[in-house]
Amino acid sequence: MSAAPRAVLRADASSTMGIGHAMRCLALGEVLSMAGWQVALSGRKETIAALPTPPAVPFLPLEDCGAGTLEAAIGGAIDLLVVDHYGLGAEFEQDCRNFARRILVVDDLADRAHDCDILVDQTFGREGSDYAGLVPESARLLMGSHYALVRGQFLSKRAAAIARRDGRPARNLLISLGGADPRNTTVALVDALAAAGLLGDCCVTVVAGPAAGGLEELRERAERLAGIRLLVGADDMATLTAEADVAIGAAGSSTWERCALGLPTVQLVIADNQRTIARNLSAAGAVTAVENVADAVTALRRLLAGAGTRQVMAARAQAVCDGRGTQRVLAALADCEQSARGGALNLRLAESADEDLILTWQRAPETRRFARNPAIPTPEEHAAWMARRLLDPDCLFTIIEEDSVSVGVLRLDRMRDQGESVWEVSILVDPARHGRGIGAGALRLARNLLPGASLIATVLPGNHASAKLFERAGYTATSDASVLIACP
Repeated sequence: MSAAPRAVLRADASSTMGIGHAMRCLALGEVLSMAGWQVALSGRKETIAALPTPPAVPFLPLEDCGAGTLEAAIGGAIDLLVVDHYGLGAEFEQDCRNFARRILVVDDLADRAHDCDILVDQTFGREGSDYAGLVPESARLLMGSHYALVRGQFLSKRAAAIARRDGRPARNLLISLGGADPRNTTVALVDALAAAGLLGDCCVTVVAGPAAGGLEELRERAERLAGIRLLVGADDMATLTAEADVAIGAAGSSTWERCALGLPTVQLVIADNQRTIARNLSAAGAVTAVENVADAVTALRRLLAGAGTRQVMAARAQAVCDGRGTQRVLAALADCEQSARGGALNLRLAESADEDLILTWQRAPETRRFARNPAIPTPEEHAAWMARRLLDPDCLFTIIEEDSVSVGVLRLDRMRDQGESVWEVSILVDPARHGRGIGAGALRLARNLLPGASLIATVLPGNHASAKLFERAGYTATSDASVLIACP
């Protein structure tokens, strides 16, 4: 058995810079942990105090931003370093090559050079050309809100949240301007809404971080003004976002959480680096972007009064981000393999556009013969099944590609009742491509995707070819002869 790979997330948070860098790193750390990685967060000491809840991974405190300090805190070589910090660039990353096998950078400014293997920029509308000359030619660029780093709890709420965007009266208002709010903008906003007489029209939930400015003033407003609920360090933003009908939010990392749940939003720019995000989303009709409190009040009044406007905005917002960005980044981290004939095999996340192709494979007699449910699915049954799978944070639903052509499905379903990182493997190969080593390559890809996980496969009696495939890949039988298991 080999040791699980190690990943360190390098990000800071504070009462002045906010918590967005750390939170989006932790979203990626969540899916890495599920995949069996050993994950730690590393940052300046004040980072922990700024986060709304303690991180689920170990924290390595730093005295400064030097690569040597980080290496000492880590205490050895690591397989992946994730860097999300506006103050760090190529020089720091080059120094980290001494102990990090691969480096993934998260950025949204495109204003400095990086020495990285993968760069993720979740800005809506971002193009790879924006990083021309700033990254090595070999670097893989994951661009746009398709790769937004959103926690799994938001994906699990997506279907129910979108169902709420049906034109019903707007009763629940969510106000969340990030984890820091150093200018006390939330206090000014609450006062302006009260002066405009809008607080009585909604149940208002105000969310603030534990290091946010103006907390005492917000507590005073919550006690004095009817209809306001103040939450400090909320640990279930997904439910709050799903149950809201409209929001006023900052144009930071929480933007993608609201888009994933289709929440109509007045987006208030409270930092210079948020303008590009706000401008691009506003142009797409996914938010209404404003730059001051007075305009936010005006925009909210219009949004509350316009059910049709809210429905259109919700549809455009949910199209911007589907909540599966961390899974796409995980798939990008999986090394490629080869089929028996030398074709390049890789994984990409399955999309709704793959529905018809997968149904064709599912209906083939060769596929149904050893399926758990041998009945051929109807198009309606298949569409409903696939929609559920695509919205399940415990399902890694991927397409196997050979030389960029879709040739099969690799699906991994997390078995929570058996452990934190135990997954069941399912493989479906296009019947026209059987005998080309794609199944064996897919099993190697599964291990690349989930390098530290325990993998389980169920092979029905009589399916000798499948049993041999898994046994050759290192799976061993359990007391139940139909169940095979592979550990790291």
